Formats: sequence, C-alpha cells, structure tokens
Amino acid sequence: MEPMQTLIDQMVSYISSQTNKLDDCRLQLFLQWLKSHSSAVRNAEQALVEIRPENPVQIGSLRNSLKTWLESFPVVGLLWEYQLIITEIRWWRALDEPSLAKILKEADED
Repeated sequence: MEPMQTLIDQMVSYISSQTNKLDDCRLQLFLQWLKSHSSAVRNAEQALVEIRPENPVQIGSLRNSLKTWLESFPVVGLLWEYQLIITEIRWWRALDEPSLAKILKEADED
C-alpha cells in the first residue's frame, strides 16, 4: 500500500474511533455539520452522499465516504480537512449540556 493511502486509512480510522465516542445526539449534530461542510468543499457532495443525519449511522458507510472524500484532496487540503474534522468532533464532545439544549431548541424553532 502506498504511503498516502496508508495515511488516509489511518485518518479515517481515527475519525471513526472519535465519532464512536459521541452520544447519539452529538453524533447526529456532528454529521449534520459534516454534511453541510462537505457540500461547501469541492468533490464532497458525491463522496458523502451516504451520510444522512436523519438515519442511523453505519460506521462502514461513514468510513467509506470519508475515505473517498479525503482521497480527493491534495496533501495540504487533506491535512487541513482532517484537522478541521477532528477539531469539530472534539468541540461536540466538550459541549456542555445547557449549550447543547440551547442548540437543539434553536434547531426545533427553525
């Protein structure tokens, strides 16, 4: 396996392991963010079409979609996107309950 493919596989594995640490609510909100973010980034909409926040997450689907998407980036873009995704997951994990409740309330009002 070539080094770039190995790197992407490791990134996808780490992202998947971190998403497994999110509770269902935070996971769904993260996936909504990811879907929204990815649609704003080139080549992303097709690659992440399998990720639907309204459906239960299937880790295999998430992994395959992330791998396809990340493969489309040059090295600099790949590293930037990876860091952004990890930062977003950490943000959702650290979000306190009152703030989460506020976000959910605002989402219901929209």
